[in-house]
Amino acid sequence: MILARKLDLQQSLRRALVTIEDKELALHIHNNQRLGLISAMLAIFIFGAFYGRYLPQNSLAEKASSEYAEIAVPTSELGAGHVVLLHAYMALTAAATILQLLVVVRTTMLCVLAPGLGLRGPEGSMTRAVLVLRRQSMINLHLFYAGYVCFCADAAVYLYILFEGDAVLPAPSLALIAASLVWAAVDATRVERRLRLPLAGGFEAVPPLPDPRSGRWRERLAARRRPGRGGDAQPP
Repeated sequence: MILARKLDLQQSLRRALVTIEDKELALHIHNNQRLGLISAMLAIFIFGAFYGRYLPQNSLAEKASSEYAEIAVPTSELGAGHVVLLHAYMALTAAATILQLLVVVRTTMLCVLAPGLGLRGPEGSMTRAVLVLRRQSMINLHLFYAGYVCFCADAAVYLYILFEGDAVLPAPSLALIAASLVWAAVDATRVERRLRLPLAGGFEAVPPLPDPRSGRWRERLAARRRPGRGGDAQPP
C-alpha cells in the first residue's frame, strides 16, 4: 500500500513538472514568434529606407530603375572622406539587415524544432527543449539589440552624407540618436535587473520596490484592530 502511494506520488510529481515545462515551452515559443515578426518588419524597413539611397554611377546604376538612377552619385565628384562614409553607410545597412534576418531565421528554427523535440523525444526531452530555448532566446534578444544599434549608426552616417560631411548641421539629429541609444541601454538594463530570476549560487533577486501606500494601510489596519472606547474598534 505504501509503495503504491509512493509510486502514485512520483507519477503525480512527474506530470506536474511536465505541465510546468510545457507552459514555459509555450511561453518561449510565443516570445520568439513575436521577436521574429518584429525583426522581419524592421529588416524590411531598413532595406527599403536605406539600401540603394546612394549608388555610385556605373554600369550597374545605369541598368537600374529610374528611381535609383536619379539618386546615383558620380564617383568622380566624391572626395576620399565621402567615399569612406558611403562604404560605412552600405556596410552598416547590410549589417543591420543581416542581424535582423538572422533573428528571423533563428526564431523560426526554434519555433519549429523545439516543440518537436519536447513532444516526440524520449524522456527528458521537454527539459532539454526548455533549457535550449532559454539560452537561445537570450542570444536572439542580443542579436536584435545589435541590429538596432547598427540601425541607429546607419542613420547617423546617413546624416553626415546628407549634409556633405558638415559636423554642425546634423548635430541636433545626432544628439537625438545618441540620446535614444543611451536611453534604450539604460532602460533595457533597468528592466532586466527588475525582472531577472534568482539563480542558485548566482545573482540574487532584486527586492521589490516599496509601495508608498503600504505604510498608510498598515496604520489603518492597526487602528482598526486597536480597541477603542467601550471595547469597539475604531473606524478606519
